[in-house]
Amino acid sequence: MVTLLTYGTRGDVEPFVALASRLRSAGVSVSLAAPEAFRELIEESGAAFYGLPGDPRALAGSLVDRAGASVPRMVTTMAGHVKQIALEALRVIEDACRGADCIVHSFLMTASGHQHAVANRVPEISAQLFPVFSTTDEFPGPTFPDLPLGPVYRRLTHVINAQVYWQGSRLLYGWVRRQRRGLPRLPGYPFARSTQPPVPILYAFSPAVVPRPRDWPARSIMTGYWFREPAAGWHPPAHVARFLEAGAPPVYVGLGSMVGRDWAAVVRECGAALAEAGLRGVLAMGPEAAYELPPNMIAVGDLPHAWLFPRLAAVIHHGGAGTTGAALRAGRPSLILPLTADQGFWARRVLRLGAAAALLRKRHLVDDLRAGLRRLREDASIERRALEVGQQMAGEDGAGRAVDEILRLVGVHS
Repeated sequence: MVTLLTYGTRGDVEPFVALASRLRSAGVSVSLAAPEAFRELIEESGAAFYGLPGDPRALAGSLVDRAGASVPRMVTTMAGHVKQIALEALRVIEDACRGADCIVHSFLMTASGHQHAVANRVPEISAQLFPVFSTTDEFPGPTFPDLPLGPVYRRLTHVINAQVYWQGSRLLYGWVRRQRRGLPRLPGYPFARSTQPPVPILYAFSPAVVPRPRDWPARSIMTGYWFREPAAGWHPPAHVARFLEAGAPPVYVGLGSMVGRDWAAVVRECGAALAEAGLRGVLAMGPEAAYELPPNMIAVGDLPHAWLFPRLAAVIHHGGAGTTGAALRAGRPSLILPLTADQGFWARRVLRLGAAAALLRKRHLVDDLRAGLRRLREDASIERRALEVGQQMAGEDGAGRAVDEILRLVGVHS
């Protein structure tokens, strides 16, 4: 049995659902621990589901409203959220890991996954949606700005990212041990050079988007994105299909789960900029949201990006790893409004690829959108580059490569 551990919003969970489905297709029994809010999504994959406490959407909103691009505020916001659910989450993780032959853990689950793998003496794999825990001098750590300070700065940012996370995890685990006596000590940092055998890291993004750094160690494996395809027989809502067929391809507006207190203003400003440019819009909004939309926009809720994005003219989004990958896979140009965490990294990356028309700023959103939409209309190379990147990604099977790596590791240790 393989146990998958992940925590976060839909963008943090869907890749693991895709991985669970592919593991099951390979004949592997899978347990998946993730937020309780995603029970229905995960149970559709056939994996045994272990529901974690907490509201990941509330965490996302807090990161947008309180942390922004500030690394210290990101850390304190995440630590405060995790501390509230740590004791109950630990019990769920223990149940999910019982009897596992391999434990695969995501960013926020690194310490817990490592602790249980060591305690149970089973192999472990780190699964990451952004480039963390592997130092390089080719680009800075994903939460740091790309300053022109040379390779020493870039390597240092990766070290800081990793150590801030790990030392914070140690402090939090120490608090948990004081609440629940008898827990073992947290093992050492899993990605130290002295760790034997080395803990592999599977990076679920494409080398067409982030070329593999030449100075990464062999244990750092870039698989390609883990995309979840629409269920067999899935059909879009009739009103969405009618809207798409009624005119030119519209522009997507969606910030994933990054719905902060300014979301309604973002919607109004995007709608105004699209109307001024003579464009239609498709708004992906949370189920609790309600807006008075102009005639040029339709609200669609959650739709599979794999189906929707190829039918669009462009994608206005927040730079989340999954949305970024889906837009590029569909060959659609982006206009990106990074708000927190690793989103600035992905926004800069797509801009460098030539597949983004603009980086948007919340305080200057209307002006930046006007300029970006105008550039998209006047510069055909942006859409051409997006299509080229999509073609490069077309032959990748990221989830399949990840399954191969997991099975290889389990086979070595069996």
